Amino acid sequence: MDVQEDGGLEPDYRLKLNSYDLGVDIELADAVQRLRFEHPETRTVVITSLKERVFCAGANIFMLRGSPLHTRTCGVCADICGQCAQDCDRVGGGDQQMKQCADICRRCAESCRQMATTAA
Repeated sequence: MDVQEDGGLEPDYRLKLNSYDLGVDIELADAVQRLRFEHPETRTVVITSLKERVFCAGANIFMLRGSPLHTRTCGVCADICGQCAQDCDRVGGGDQQMKQCADICRRCAESCRQMATTAA
């Protein structure tokens, strides 16, 4: 895979190197279908990146804007990050790194909550 940052379906967002959008998904689906019919003996496929030290973590969240899935995804993110902050506080004691982790998770949770409410 060689995802181009400026190759998104919409001109108002850029793809991140570790995400894909609907265009990439369509290309992957096409490749899988061709493999199924042209090489039915294939059982496993390994997709690698043409960019050094880059992997694909999932969908570009910006392609979900305005959809019910975006609201739900942001809500779940807020819940996960909020729980992470609580866990860091609980197990971290006075450890500075755990306090920093908890603070980052709280900021993430708040940001996701705001996106969930503004996306609706």
